[in-house]
Amino acid sequence: MRNRIFLLIAGLVFIVGILSAQEKQDILSPQRKQAIDSLALEKVKDLSKYISIIGDKKTPWSDAQRVIERAVELFMDGSEIGVSSLTRQEINYYKIREYFDRLMQLNYDKVNIEWYKIQLCQRLERQPMAPMWV
Repeated sequence: MRNRIFLLIAGLVFIVGILSAQEKQDILSPQRKQAIDSLALEKVKDLSKYISIIGDKKTPWSDAQRVIERAVELFMDGSEIGVSSLTRQEINYYKIREYFDRLMQLNYDKVNIEWYKIQLCQRLERQPMAPMWV
């Protein structure tokens, strides 16, 4: 029987800059939205491929490290991946690089992305940084 791990991707955010005249409009054209959706789907497929390579015990360590670097580039700094299990309700969250390093060391036969959701972020505004309290 194969061990399985299911992922909740928390922070897999693809922000696509809209640098055209449409940036000032409230609504994207259907063609532009389709292009953005296609790009996001391509990134999800890339992530799935990277996870399969990293999780494959036959992948040499140096190759896995190279793929981890590529996979980390898909995420924003500070992003996390939530990991759940068939045997427990809780979700454990790991920083992206830590997750991939752990995945490479675990004894899983197969890793699948079961679900994903593509969302478009519009009208982002830079905010002043809040002071950090210790």
